[in-house]
Amino acid sequence: MNHSTAFADALRERSRARLTARQDDVIALSHSLHAEPELAYEETRSATKIADLMEGSGFAVARGVCDLPTAFTATAGSGDLVIGICAEFDALPGIGHACGHHVNGAAAMAAALSRRRSPTRSGSPSSCWAPRQRNTAAGRST
Repeated sequence: MNHSTAFADALRERSRARLTARQDDVIALSHSLHAEPELAYEETRSATKIADLMEGSGFAVARGVCDLPTAFTATAGSGDLVIGICAEFDALPGIGHACGHHVNGAAAMAAALSRRRSPTRSGSPSSCWAPRQRNTAAGRST
């Protein structure tokens, strides 16, 4: 086994261990978002749930980014390498999370958690949770 293969295997195992340790939190988040669907620009409970979990996991969370109360970023680490993860968590009018955005929000959290490094390592997963995947400023569905 060469050095790069061993490194990739070790990285994969660390990521898997991080996800396994937080699996119950990720699944509970998905179920919670599904149980309380919120429409575009109204995802206050959903945004709070995800942002609180990210803060509790050591991410620096900036809430209300871009003058949108339900948008936030979560960042951990530092360095030149930045991994961006973008997720929506809004629901559809009348039918809730048939779109699967409850899974999208939870999966993005899982991806960020799997990539989180110790503060002494370079690189940083940076996540952006965005409201309004479906409605434009003019109120049309996209």
